[in-house]
Amino acid sequence: MATSVAASVGTGGGGDAGADASAYPPKSCDELVLCGDYSRGCTGCAVKGPCLMAYEGCFGDKSCVEFNMCMAGCEDDVGCQSGCAMGNPLGAERYNTLVTCIICDSCATSCSDSASLCP
Repeated sequence: MATSVAASVGTGGGGDAGADASAYPPKSCDELVLCGDYSRGCTGCAVKGPCLMAYEGCFGDKSCVEFNMCMAGCEDDVGCQSGCAMGNPLGAERYNTLVTCIICDSCATSCSDSASLCP
């Protein structure tokens, strides 16, 4: 799962609807409709709420940060992504925990474009 998950989280999906929800915080992050990124939309809500521990566990850990940087340099190169995961399994695991929390658990509707990444 490490190869394609990291390239997808926080990259959008959904439309812009709900990006400026009037009732914040929403009862559920998924109510924001926009998948967003780490600072807005459902993803932004999730990393401030239900996925906060996973977010801090990833970005507070050097191996996860290094994995994220490696994946960012890969773009859509699956071989490169596999190399990142094989070279840094702990970082990949922590990053995938975060992605699963966001895409599969907290933002399943808002980030439905990435639902194929869920176990």
